[in-house]
Amino acid sequence: MDHCCGVEFSPPDKLNALRHLTILGNDNLDMFTTLCCQNPAVTGLLQTLDLQCDPKILNYDIQEWNYDVEMSNYDIEKFKETLAQCTALRSLHLVLGGLDSDCSFLGVICILPNCLEHLTYRGMPEISKDLPQWLKLASDPEWLPQLKTISFGLDVSGGPSLNAEESVAILEQVEEFLDTLSSHRPYLHILDST
Repeated sequence: MDHCCGVEFSPPDKLNALRHLTILGNDNLDMFTTLCCQNPAVTGLLQTLDLQCDPKILNYDIQEWNYDVEMSNYDIEKFKETLAQCTALRSLHLVLGGLDSDCSFLGVICILPNCLEHLTYRGMPEISKDLPQWLKLASDPEWLPQLKTISFGLDVSGGPSLNAEESVAILEQVEEFLDTLSSHRPYLHILDST
């Protein structure tokens, strides 16, 4: 789905065959949470989830985007709870961009379902505050034990709050995370790190 603001899935309990879901746009996280709340069986069935909310990727006007994106910390916590319940999820493509910097997506690492085999994660520079936790988990064999591929990156280009030194430091931390992950999982394929 694209440009999905305000779309609701009714009647509930009619999505029993849903295995793959893609939602693009600035209301996608809330829409995903609402869909799962109205159709609880989805969290046990969904195998592939693609949530992208980055105005640069989707060619949105950034001013219009920022006006439309209003997620409270409650909404974000509810999203995290819902994602953690996706017990059949094998592939997650999560792109978090263009959201206000005070939106707290920190801690998303802790709730990723252990059944994940393929992870693509793109985030805002503010997510770099989570990198020490990502690094710690990278050497833990219990964290995402079935992971086969990963693509991980933080958007440090053009961030108004970052200077060149900060951007380089974040990119070095990302490389360290990926190096640690690959040294503990020789079978893991790293798709890219940009």
